[in-house]
This record gives sequence, structure tokens and C-alpha cells, in this order.
Amino acid sequence: MPDYTTGILLICLGNLCAATGLTLMKSSTVHEGEKPFFLRWRWLAGFSFLGVLTTVVDVYVLGFLPLSVVAPFAGLTIVFTLAIASTGLLNEPEPLRHTDVIGIGFIIVGEVVVSVFGPHSSHGLTSAEIMADAQKPVFAAFAAASMATVLTWVALGMLPAARERCLRAAAEAGGAASLLATALSAYSAAVCGALSQLFVKVVAVTANAAGGDFTGAGSPWRQLPPYLALVGLVVTAPLQLYLLDTALTGSAVSYAVPVYQALLILLTTVLGGVFFGEFDTMSPTGLLIFGAGVATA
Repeated sequence: MPDYTTGILLICLGNLCAATGLTLMKSSTVHEGEKPFFLRWRWLAGFSFLGVLTTVVDVYVLGFLPLSVVAPFAGLTIVFTLAIASTGLLNEPEPLRHTDVIGIGFIIVGEVVVSVFGPHSSHGLTSAEIMADAQKPVFAAFAAASMATVLTWVALGMLPAARERCLRAAAEAGGAASLLATALSAYSAAVCGALSQLFVKVVAVTANAAGGDFTGAGSPWRQLPPYLALVGLVVTAPLQLYLLDTALTGSAVSYAVPVYQALLILLTTVLGGVFFGEFDTMSPTGLLIFGAGVATA
């Protein structure tokens, strides 16, 4: 099994792939917005980076690293995205402001703190414990309320009449309404992203525990949790991409991506710590320093 340091380096690689994918998807909405998804080569390339390469790296890393450590490193996606956007290689150049540079510094400091003081192991990873974790009141309430919000927002976006009313209201209200709509889309995408990461973690741990044993009597693949996780992933992953595309439409990458990533970091870190009990073995001081690192990032 790879060591902790190798896992951290792989997380960085995955975030570079995600940043490239996000920038390509934004470029697609600008240059190919009138075409269906399957004819938008920039969107397809972005999906390959964000939905395929990043997922492969995440599945591998989540097999041996805690989710609450992996999640804050999503902040590096902001760093990579701002750097790529400033070059103008994949979209119209968006120059870095001095506040962006300061923010990048905070993110890097936060990631260092998280990697040093974060939990180094997960708990509650047997099939029975995963099922018990899924029934925790805090997790169940969060999942139910969040998905209700997401599905309501998706329904409003897919109904032509509702969409027209929202667009008209946003135009009349000015920039604030547009920013709020972007923030709601980003939040909804982040909820789906956090749940997707949780489901990926369950599948990754199952694969890691099973090795090559798919049919043996003791194989975790003979239990229900990994298949429930796969179903959840099939539902939340496409919703995440759809809502993220909505958030990117009409908004600057330098606004939409940080809002999405900040929410994704917070939601996924808390979910990982609560669902998998990753905070249970941390001392109060270590948890406080870790929380400060996450907040800084």
C-alpha cells in the first residue's frame, strides 16, 4: 500500500486534472453553448479530466487515506484553476489580483496544516459499520435535506417557464441575483460532490479490502453497502456535473469555482469525519489545529 506522502502527492495531481476540466467546461459554455453536450469537444475534454481522470485518482487515494484529509486538498483546485485561467491558454485570460495571490498563499498554508495534523486513518469501514453509519441521525438528516434542495433547484432549472421567470427576475434585480443563482447552483453541485466522494470512499475501501476476491465467502463485495454506494454515485455524480455547468454559465471562473470548491471542502470534510468516524481518535488540540487548517484553506 502506498504511504501517506505518496497519497498527498497523488491528491495534488488529481486536483490539477480537476482544474483543467473545470476551465475547459467554462470555455465550452462560452464557445459552444448552443450545441448539445455530445458535440461540445471542450466540454467532453473537460469531463474526461474532471469526471474520469480525477475520479480514478480519487478512488485510488481514498482506498487508504481518510476522506476528511483528502477533501480540504480540493482547495488546490482553486489554485490551479486561477493559475490556468490567468494564462489564457484554455479561455479568455483572467488576470490574478493581489487578493487572489494572498488567497493562494492561505490555501497552501492550510493544506500543509491539514496534511500534518489531520487524521491518518478511518474507522467504521466494515459492511455492518457502514450500514450503521448511514443511519446516523445527523448524516441521514443532512442527506435528506440537501438532496431535497438539490432536486428542487434542478426541477426549477429544467422547467422552461420557471427558468424564464428566474432569468427575467435576475435581469431585473441586477448582479446580486445572478451571483445568488450562481451560489445556489454551486452549493447544490457541492452537495452532490460531497455525497459522491463519500460513495467513492465506500467503493474504494471495499475494493482495497477485497483485493482480487469478488466471490469468496468473506468478500466485502457480497455485502450490500458497496452496491448502494454505486447507485448513489450514479445519481449524484451526473447531478454534480450538471449543476456545476449551470454555476459556470454566465459567471467568471474566478468567482464560481472558489464558491463551489469552498463549499465542497467544508461539506466533504464534515461528512468524512462524521460518517467514517475519522475525528474520533484525534485529540481536542489536534482537532482544533486541523479545523484551523481547513478554515484557512
